Amino acid sequence: MMKVKVTPDGRMIVPRSPFRPSDRLEVFTFPDTLVVKRVHLPAKLSEIARRKPGRPMPLRDIVREVHEIRRAHPR
Repeated sequence: MMKVKVTPDGRMIVPRSPFRPSDRLEVFTFPDTLVVKRVHLPAKLSEIARRKPGRPMPLRDIVREVHEIRRAHPR
């Protein structure tokens, strides 16, 4: 566990952060808890298709999964 400082403008200063500037992060808040998690998104559609063993994933399933990822992680 590490301690962070919150600046007057609401920014958090994290010492020796495990995250890189280009990382995408997801933040979950609870009444007295803040959870910061790195988000790993597949880089290509072919990576999504490879996750399903056996026959190649049908295009409609790939499109459905891409839309789910986009809804969950808007830019």
